[in-house]
Amino acid sequence: MSIVAGFIQKSSPILGGVQETSYCPSCGMVSYFNPVNSRKWFTLLFIPLFPIGKFHISQQCQRCGNEK
Repeated sequence: MSIVAGFIQKSSPILGGVQETSYCPSCGMVSYFNPVNSRKWFTLLFIPLFPIGKFHISQQCQRCGNEK
């Protein structure tokens, strides 16, 4: 029997945050970036169970969804 455990990073948008236009290093395009709160979660069988660590604020590309 195998147990599948790991970590996932979940992000949620910051309401009322200021949108920025910048170059995205991931998709190589100029795009809008939205501020998001990100946090790591411990998962078991791909189900997030509890948060690990603190929130950190980052910017998420609207085109590709990657954060910088």
